[in-house]
Amino acid sequence: MISNSFLSRILIVNLINLFLFTGVSSAQPGALDSKFSTGSGFLFETGKSAAIYSMVLQPDGKIVVGGQFVSFNGNKCSHIVRLNADGSFDESFNTGFGFNNPVRTVSIQADGKIIAGGQFTSFDAKQQNHLLRLN
Repeated sequence: MISNSFLSRILIVNLINLFLFTGVSSAQPGALDSKFSTGSGFLFETGKSAAIYSMVLQPDGKIVVGGQFVSFNGNKCSHIVRLNADGSFDESFNTGFGFNNPVRTVSIQADGKIIAGGQFTSFDAKQQNHLLRLN
């Protein structure tokens, strides 16, 4: 027969492992997640505030952000950017010249393509009125 003392020790060891290996001990609900950092963040023009209008999470954990901005952490990105899961700039997402005006909404299709809608009339220096799809 197993003693209560032995079962108590097993329970304590399992709880310690739970806290150590799942991060539960440091995960305070509502507290800032220091592992997610956007650095200096979004900029628009001198004297004008940047704005985020829409964002969507991709299945791989990357985040597509649309809004009124022209750079993120010093990287040129006209009104749309993709961030890595840790909040850093995703250099593999190349939109060329980007949009000429704000992106108001972004959505991910089942096939992973990105739908963007907004006030723009061009994307990558080509006419595109208000709605387009990106690979």
